Amino acid sequence: AALESVQFNSLSVPMISNKTCQPMTDINEIKDALVYQITNGVRWRESVLNMAELGITEQIEVGPGNVLTGLCSRDRSGRLPEVHPM
Repeated sequence: AALESVQFNSLSVPMISNKTCQPMTDINEIKDALVYQITNGVRWRESVLNMAELGITEQIEVGPGNVLTGLCSRDRSGRLPEVHPM
């Protein structure tokens, strides 16, 4: 219900969902995925591996700390995109 009052703008760049591990741009799908991510586990590693499959080589981590940067740097396969904390 809380997300219904939030205005979402159309995305110019697809968002990778931690629910489906796939790119999405549809606002209703994104809202559904956000609710899912609050009430279920996220598929972080699968999402990031799929980013690499899509040719994404770098990410920017926005927010306090650098948890996601650490998660990617722990992967020893070398397949995960490099994360840059902001």
